[in-house]
Amino acid sequence: MTPHDLAGDRPGTEAGSDRTASAFAGFTITGVIDGDTVEARWIPPVGLVCSPAWRRRAEVVVALGDTFDAGHTSPSIAATLDDDPTAVALTLLRALDRVTSVRLPPMPHGPYGAG
Repeated sequence: MTPHDLAGDRPGTEAGSDRTASAFAGFTITGVIDGDTVEARWIPPVGLVCSPAWRRRAEVVVALGDTFDAGHTSPSIAATLDDDPTAVALTLLRALDRVTSVRLPPMPHGPYGAG
């Protein structure tokens, strides 16, 4: 899965935009850090829930100013740990040694909210 797959070409997917503009509202990611299995969740309206070790690694990704290319003419997505679930998910994925799963909730009205 690429950042383009997660963010799409819709306005409002750049970091700092309103949460509802994200490609998805929540997620669960599992992976490996230093040999240990870790899990993170984005739970509206709580936000990010993850281990301190994973958060520290992800904070380094943010501090380094990493960005994710959304493709085509879409703006790049800045690494962050709050506000936009798409950007948070990408940041967390980059911080892992190995990704083992990404679970997204079903979208009841299609990917763009239209039924």
